[in-house]
Amino acid sequence: MAQAKQARRRLFAATVLDVALRSPDVGSAIRALVASWARHGDEQLRWTAGAVLGRGRATVTPRETLDLLGGIGVWDEGRLRADAAVQVAHFAGAHPDGRTPSRIRAWLSDERRPQQDLGLQSTIFLASVTVVDLWNQHDDLEGHGDWPLMLALAAVRPAQAVELAGLLWTALQTPRSYEAAVDALSGWLRDSAGQPWAEWLERFLPLLVHSQDDRDRLLALITELTEDPDQPLDEQQVRRLWGAVQGAGTP
Repeated sequence: MAQAKQARRRLFAATVLDVALRSPDVGSAIRALVASWARHGDEQLRWTAGAVLGRGRATVTPRETLDLLGGIGVWDEGRLRADAAVQVAHFAGAHPDGRTPSRIRAWLSDERRPQQDLGLQSTIFLASVTVVDLWNQHDDLEGHGDWPLMLALAAVRPAQAVELAGLLWTALQTPRSYEAAVDALSGWLRDSAGQPWAEWLERFLPLLVHSQDDRDRLLALITELTEDPDQPLDEQQVRRLWGAVQGAGTP
């Protein structure tokens, strides 16, 4: 099933393997198997290995998981980049200790295009995946069901907020990821009214402002969403978001 053409069958195999990892009798053997698939498998086996790795129990250390997911993401000119990147986001929700954002930053800073693209794609998924969608969410994320994962991580790990915002800022500054980053940010703005994470969005937006151009871009986006004929932002929401962006300091 791990080599099936149908993704749902491979996902079932990944789920079974993740459950079996808890067994003291076969856990070590399964970890070795998943690592072998991630490094040497065909496309389907690497995909399945990534789906196991994203759940956060398939390696002894978080570093090894991120190494393996990184290898899957850049394999064969990035054929599985999106599949690996979404598992990077899932892993961040299972292990919100800051290592995942740091690894994404390392990919973004790499001179090689495949690593950069993996970092950008991982950032987009951090911004667009919600906590309720995580395979195995960390206990600290309990009660953050509909929160965007990036905002939830900033809330439960405030020391990571600047680094997380820096990842999204980079995606907004990069032409090939700009549209996807704006779409994710627009979703936050549209959906924030009445949400428990609205206050954290207002805290997070100033972290995306490093220059007047950044401020102008965010204000233009808020204005555009305010004028949306189908789903306009309400006036109170606009005032709060506008105030958060206007009040952000710049160097």
